[in-house]
Amino acid sequence: MNDFLRLGQTDLQQMFSDWGITAQLEEVLSRYNPLSGVVEERVFRTPISLLPQSIRMAGLKTSTANDNLLQRAWFLRPSEIPAGMELTTARIIVEDTRFEIQSVQETQTPGLVLVQCLKIQCLKAGESP
Repeated sequence: MNDFLRLGQTDLQQMFSDWGITAQLEEVLSRYNPLSGVVEERVFRTPISLLPQSIRMAGLKTSTANDNLLQRAWFLRPSEIPAGMELTTARIIVEDTRFEIQSVQETQTPGLVLVQCLKIQCLKAGESP
């Protein structure tokens, strides 16, 4: 892991202030309505600060149709996550792109986790997340 992961909370706060980006953490709760036969979704969004870890420009190896899919990794502070929200079923919206969280890893620094994400959707201009 990176050396900065061993920094104290004051240094970590400064790094988020200097290099952090604002995003939205999105939780989608789905349930099947047997009366209508439709899956209903409720979306909850929470503003969150992310610290970019890396950007990999390689597409998935499955086909050329997936060349535009990007993997990204961000550090985030669990203290910003609403109680009861599961990161493994959440999504992150950064600027005009929605990412699905693929994995969540604890770091050596208390109060900091690393999320690995995969781009799943580009939002159109003027489209609400």
